[in-house]
Amino acid sequence: MSDRPRWSRAQRWSHQLSGAVILAALVSAIAMNRLVSDQGLRFTLYQVHKTLGIVALVLVLWRIGLRWRAVLPEPISPAWQNALSIGTHRLLYGLIFVIPLTGWALISASPLKIPTRIFGLLPLPDMLPTSLPLYLALLKAHAWLGWALGAVLVLHVSGALAHIRDGTFASIWREGKG
Repeated sequence: MSDRPRWSRAQRWSHQLSGAVILAALVSAIAMNRLVSDQGLRFTLYQVHKTLGIVALVLVLWRIGLRWRAVLPEPISPAWQNALSIGTHRLLYGLIFVIPLTGWALISASPLKIPTRIFGLLPLPDMLPTSLPLYLALLKAHAWLGWALGAVLVLHVSGALAHIRDGTFASIWREGKG
């Protein structure tokens, strides 16, 4: 192993912040769709969920930029675990990019035309024309992609926990030497 820090401070912060935002978005999605019956609270959760989605989109773009500039840590062993780690990360990045875009597209296509304001302030413009069939298709895709993200996150966290002893897990949570 080399003696350079494995991950920069910006990479660690972006990872932790992304994780918190994505977890909050998943929890808000489950709450607004399955747990909350009060319409006022449900509306508020939808607005929070949409803001979290846009924040997640911005964070994933930041993370991709950081990743392109970074020197990646040495591969983990065995090789199949390294391949699974790379594949899982690529799938995570892809889902974290695509899910907010499908969400934005579905609220754009929605016949309800409820304005979306990020943080209650910044209006989010429509990216598509109103279309009930498109809205319903995007709603289904967004939900399925969300469940897929949950499954991939379980795989990601399981893999991370499996590497507590070798220092891989610690490398994303604090500064350390490889």
